[in-house]
Amino acid sequence: LEVMDKLRTSQPTNFSIGFDLAYEQWNHDFETAKYCLVIRGDTPHSHALLRALRRGCLPVVISDALPIYAPALKSTLRMQDYAIVLNENEFMQDHLKSLLRIIQWDQQQQQQQQQQQQQ
Repeated sequence: LEVMDKLRTSQPTNFSIGFDLAYEQWNHDFETAKYCLVIRGDTPHSHALLRALRRGCLPVVISDALPIYAPALKSTLRMQDYAIVLNENEFMQDHLKSLLRIIQWDQQQQQQQQQQQQQ
């Protein structure tokens, strides 16, 4: 509790969000990101998913357990309706290929939106 109190009362410049990345930079990157990675931790639950939804970026879930054991909004939406869900093993075998599929999917979505607007 003492650590949480210090974090709440600290100025953002007084701490880092991993790898010596300043809070301001992390926050800016997070707020301007189109996609936010949500990677499985030591439990099926992830604060990263809720953080991504709050910030308005599209969650990219890399967890086989999260959609099953800890889906946010489960009473109203399936996770696949508001997030991209990637298989952990496939991502670990070739993460670049997995991320490329997301980019291709995004390009297809943009093309479909442009076609609908032209009609």
